[in-house]
Amino acid sequence: MRYIKIRGLLAVFIAITLVMANPLVAKAAVEELSIADAVAIATSKNPEVTSLKLQVDRANILRDDAADLVTFFSPDQLLVNPEGQMIVNSYEQLTIQLKTLKKQLESEQGRVEKDVVNAYTAALMAANDMEATKLTLAEMDQQKKLFDLAQGLGMVSTFDHNTLLRKVEQLEDGLKIQEKQYAASIATLRAFLNQSSDWDPVLTSQPVISEYPRQSLATEFTRAADQSVLMLGAQTARDLEQIKVYWPSFDGQDAYMDQIQRNVKDLEYEKTKRDTYATVEQLYHGMDALEMQIGLSQKQLEEKQRDLELKQLKYDLGMIPLRSMQPGVETLESAQNAVTKAQLELKSLQAGLAANKANYAYLTGQTVYSKTDWQ
Repeated sequence: MRYIKIRGLLAVFIAITLVMANPLVAKAAVEELSIADAVAIATSKNPEVTSLKLQVDRANILRDDAADLVTFFSPDQLLVNPEGQMIVNSYEQLTIQLKTLKKQLESEQGRVEKDVVNAYTAALMAANDMEATKLTLAEMDQQKKLFDLAQGLGMVSTFDHNTLLRKVEQLEDGLKIQEKQYAASIATLRAFLNQSSDWDPVLTSQPVISEYPRQSLATEFTRAADQSVLMLGAQTARDLEQIKVYWPSFDGQDAYMDQIQRNVKDLEYEKTKRDTYATVEQLYHGMDALEMQIGLSQKQLEEKQRDLELKQLKYDLGMIPLRSMQPGVETLESAQNAVTKAQLELKSLQAGLAANKANYAYLTGQTVYSKTDWQ
């Protein structure tokens, strides 16, 4: 009997040991997620990308079949016979559709990358905001303990003590908002990667981009007109209508109605072009501003690091305290937190530039995600 009890206790001990040694037994392991892995997973699991790949395969087959049919007839038969005109017209339409589908596939892959980068950077920025708020809260929590003690000794007024408490409450409320913003970004990322609602990744990548070389705005406008997915749709619709100009007797279409439709597509194309140019210009100047902010933030970080070195020397010599009850007094802790907050601010600015670059590159048909922008 005693042996059975000892054996039972040993089994319980082994089970507890296994749980402690392997967290998967008690709780799902936290998964690390780099930006490269996020982009790869999202692209592979996106149904629209898969669908477009299949559509491209089908369009290739249909276009090849139409090409075979065109080569079967003589040029005279194709030009004179209405049925021949229909065959050539069908081949031209299928060629345009195939080209469009290939571009749509490329664009959809870029859109997925853009969306993932936006969600990933939004989560990073929310995490940075939370970290900065937590630093301030930790600093104020230590100050609150000193205020509690000082108030009991009559060294701090009730008004000052209550003011500090209200600031702490406001920061705690702000932290809750930031936590919700982080959760929303992770939820968006989770949806792109087709993960369950309890999936909570640890984001391991950080953007290191500080500038995004571009051509002149006029050149970027031209690139957008040629490569933008928005322009592609408008251009394709216009091209399909333009085909009818060369086949006035095609399928008995009324020439006047065809002309109206072509004019409508031309107007839609011009509107899309104007809207695209406006968005490109906004992003272009916005990234200029971000690059300037990053440069300024780097200088401010260097200044705060030099200030911390001086504060550390003063603290070692007993000239300043670690923390103080009096606001505005030099302390080592405030200098340390200032450096950390400056680092977080710089990271958030770089994340913002990475997101803007992704949006801009998608709009202008350039590489959306570049591993050199991240570490």
